[in-house]
Amino acid sequence: PSRAALAAAAFWRERRIPGRFVAVLSIAGRRAVPGEAYYGASKAAVARFLEVLDLEERGSGSRFLAVYPGRIRSSLRDSARWYGPRDEEPDYAASAEEVARRTVDVLLGRRGRRVIGFREQLIDLADRISPALYDSVLARRRSRREKGSRAR
Repeated sequence: PSRAALAAAAFWRERRIPGRFVAVLSIAGRRAVPGEAYYGASKAAVARFLEVLDLEERGSGSRFLAVYPGRIRSSLRDSARWYGPRDEEPDYAASAEEVARRTVDVLLGRRGRRVIGFREQLIDLADRISPALYDSVLARRRSRREKGSRAR
């Protein structure tokens, strides 16, 4: 995404036209998720990169944004059993159509939440109100499940 964003910025700057770039990342890029350290770190790094690029390119009228879905129902998800829902979790996942629709809303500049999914919005809200609340209630519970699944 960073190379694509830089290429888009150079293209729009050269032609002196504004553009809008949206990357589909993950809720793990906004809030730490136990068991997904490298994944979350890579998503957070891209998110921060886009935030900085968005600030740097504001004078040109171009925007660089991200959307943050949680799990997405897809054939890839079905084939990636290692990443599938754990037995203790509800099998909630957003449809690919919902993620695409929300991404297009952001792309077109319509008002819309950039965090996609009800559960993901709760995680994001809890983190913004009180990171300690998220850590004590949600992250600790998931961390215990992670340890239990590794012991099996």
